[in-house]
Amino acid sequence: MNLTKLLYLALLCLVGHCINGQQLEDVLESAKKLNQEGKYEEAISLLEPVATAYVAEGNQDDLSCHAVYFLSKLYANTYTFETSYAYAFQAEKICESVDNDSMYMSSISIILALSEFYRNPDTVKLYAKKVIGLEGVLPSDRSNAYNSLSTIYEMDQQLDSAFYYGKKATRIDSITQDSSSLPYSYFDLGTFYMVTFQYETALEKMLYGRSYVRKQDAYKLPTIDTRIAMIYFQLGNINKALELGESSYRMATEHNLQGTATRALILLAECYGFRGDTKKELMYYEKADSLNNIKIENEFRRTRILVGKAHAKLDLGLALTNKEIAALRKRKDQVPNELESNKLDYLFLRIDNPSISEFESTYNRLYASATERKADHLLLNLLRLKKRYYTQKGLYEQAYKIDYSIQELEKKRSQLNNEYIIQDLDAKYQKKIKDQEIENLETQNDIQSNIVTQQRIAIIMGSVACMIGIILLTLLFRLFRKTQKQKDIISKALLDKDLLIKEIHHRVKNNLQLVSSLLTLQSRDIDDEKARSAIQDGKSRVRSMALIHQDLYMNEALKEINVKTYLEKLTTDLFLTYKMDQDKIKLELDIEEIDLDVDTIVPLGLIMNELITNSLKYAFDEVQMGVLTVVFKEQKDKLVLTIQDNGKGYDIDEVSQEGFGTTMVQALSRQLNAKVDIESSDGTLTTIILPKKTSHDET
Repeated sequence: MNLTKLLYLALLCLVGHCINGQQLEDVLESAKKLNQEGKYEEAISLLEPVATAYVAEGNQDDLSCHAVYFLSKLYANTYTFETSYAYAFQAEKICESVDNDSMYMSSISIILALSEFYRNPDTVKLYAKKVIGLEGVLPSDRSNAYNSLSTIYEMDQQLDSAFYYGKKATRIDSITQDSSSLPYSYFDLGTFYMVTFQYETALEKMLYGRSYVRKQDAYKLPTIDTRIAMIYFQLGNINKALELGESSYRMATEHNLQGTATRALILLAECYGFRGDTKKELMYYEKADSLNNIKIENEFRRTRILVGKAHAKLDLGLALTNKEIAALRKRKDQVPNELESNKLDYLFLRIDNPSISEFESTYNRLYASATERKADHLLLNLLRLKKRYYTQKGLYEQAYKIDYSIQELEKKRSQLNNEYIIQDLDAKYQKKIKDQEIENLETQNDIQSNIVTQQRIAIIMGSVACMIGIILLTLLFRLFRKTQKQKDIISKALLDKDLLIKEIHHRVKNNLQLVSSLLTLQSRDIDDEKARSAIQDGKSRVRSMALIHQDLYMNEALKEINVKTYLEKLTTDLFLTYKMDQDKIKLELDIEEIDLDVDTIVPLGLIMNELITNSLKYAFDEVQMGVLTVVFKEQKDKLVLTIQDNGKGYDIDEVSQEGFGTTMVQALSRQLNAKVDIESSDGTLTTIILPKKTSHDET
């Protein structure tokens, strides 16, 4: 269809003539071609009058649904988000009325993405729950809905909910191995760990997700790599942060991802600022400022850029204009984000000349926030600012005292060697990719080897006698087919069995969690503290078993549990359950990498749960600084578990041996053929020695 005819159709729309379905379909196809060429405005001017006229005439069908959705997509490509938002809502209603599930889901995807952008939590929650509640929805769409909920709860600082929905998304993608959504699921999960200052865990999650990015999804890499570079910056590896930041900026520019490119420029500016290269710092902030205003201004990033530019200018000895200061002071009153508010407060400590009491009040709050975030670079900046302020005020003795803190922090930063952590993590996920490639090659080699062997047999048999060879080949072919079918049946049966076992462990874990929840509900109606404590202990025991079944259905090995991983989860869970102050009680773990079967780990886990719980509940009442040590090691053909605390101890002869916990430990120890030894003088030391099972024992 030529351009003249298309323009003629557009004119007909404007003057009120009717548009039929074929005409709209022709225009839609032409708009799609323009979209592929990046000519978004031309595609809009061509499609919009025809599509709106077609819908205005009362046409609600698959074609109108598709056309309105595509208009929403085109406006999103031009960063005209408000119009894109409006068309997405209109497309959703049309698609729902005509039962076009595919376009309906596509429209909702745009609504969710733009609702996140506009930070509209109510709309995100409404539409995400619509997707989750739909029957037959694709796992990737369900995962994206959970990710949207995770993001919006994170923005609202409801981190528990953000983590809950983020884990749901990653669980779906891990099961389906959906490489289109898995990288973003782990990206969101890594972001959660980042905002809770667990930088190494955040790095691990993001690198894992990055390893699944497909070649055709390369446009996702700049967004992920920019966030990974931010984590490297927090960990102190400026070289790695600069390397990733520069490559992210190049890729984002190639894919026209202006928001990501701006974030990469801000990161590069911060890196050069940390290195003391203030000229480059200012250059990158100014570049980010111009890019942030090209098509859409993000106010959150705008504040970061303006604050960064102001610091760089002050460091270079340049004065800020009254207009710049007024704009910054206006943002100080408007910015809702605590982090950005702190940055503005820090800046105005430099710009204004506050009294000593005002300075110290703001400084102490900012220092506490930077300490919580583990942001050593911010702590250094604050200490240097405080020294400069005291010097200006003539308080030379106080300024001199700060020098020691600055030197210690600089020494810590210089000695901080994150290289081995980063190299290990990089190597780990590069190894994962290589292992997958090697496994695929080995499989191909095995198949090829089988084919070559069969061909040789056929040639040998054919050389003996043509007729006999034909008969034998026929028989071999039938046998091969039969064997292959049997192998396929067996493989499928084994796969079904593994899936069934995992499902059983999953349901057992869910049922145990249900029991734990019921116990929690029951305890709320119990006033008797002793009874409530007994129910809490029961919950803890149920939880120790639930952790085992959770590990079983998440691991490849369906029969064994790694004791180290299990004990780390169990002790962490108990510390949270009994609300232990880790500044008061220190946990020391020395656990060997040992795998135990289910029959051993269940009773052993209940024993460990009981002994650790007793220490947490009773041992540290009279101790200022408690230490709880758990050691599990293999010695020859024995397994030795020791649990020791430096608490107040107790008289073994005076403690009843008929209590439920003691009776349970004794019964489970007999079940394991284990020897239990308890010493209580300076604290309590419990030693459990049990025989290690061999493969002969298991059979």
